[in-house]
Amino acid sequence: TGAQTCALPISLAHAFIHSPGQPLPAWLDEGVAYFMGTLWVEKSAASDGRTQALEELEASGAALALAEPSSPGVSAGQPLAQAISPIYYRTKAAYVLWMLRDVAGDAALSASLRAYNQANDAGISSAAGSASFEKLLEQASHHDLSWFFADWVDADKGLPDLAIDSVFPSPAESGNWLVAVNISNSGYASAEVPVTVRSDSSSVTERVLVPGRGKAVQRLLILGLPRM
Repeated sequence: TGAQTCALPISLAHAFIHSPGQPLPAWLDEGVAYFMGTLWVEKSAASDGRTQALEELEASGAALALAEPSSPGVSAGQPLAQAISPIYYRTKAAYVLWMLRDVAGDAALSASLRAYNQANDAGISSAAGSASFEKLLEQASHHDLSWFFADWVDADKGLPDLAIDSVFPSPAESGNWLVAVNISNSGYASAEVPVTVRSDSSSVTERVLVPGRGKAVQRLLILGLPRM
């Protein structure tokens, strides 16, 4: 089963990030282990490993969706930094680490986890483990991730609710088309998502940050008539 497949990498991840005498935030202790288990599924699958890994994670996604508040006004939820429920510090944390993998990149996330582990072993990590991890990840990725940690780690704003409101293609020069994609987020948590436009001869993907309770427009230039 998937759980049996993930058992070994989860145990190894616990051993890697655990630091005697230096208590870790539960979302990093448990979340990194679960995250590494899903990566093991991705890397060891014979084909389409990413899909299989996400299916492994999605198995508990429904429970997380039920636990999350529909808005910050309805319930405070459980910010990851102080989470006491496994559905948050294990399941949601693994989702958050997958998101950070997409936003910051594999190399930056790997380097940050290694540096965070070494800092704890040396006894120099700050008590606010989430803040120190954020700083390491920003340094490694050269990205401002304050918006991400504010919405996904330091507070529980529920889940984003994204929709493509409209798409406007217009012809440009030399067989190119400029496509404007309007995206809305009726949830309270911001999200950075990939937007892809395809034609018969090419494909273009750009990432766009859609704020909570807000909208964003992404314009993409593509060769050939866009497919709807």
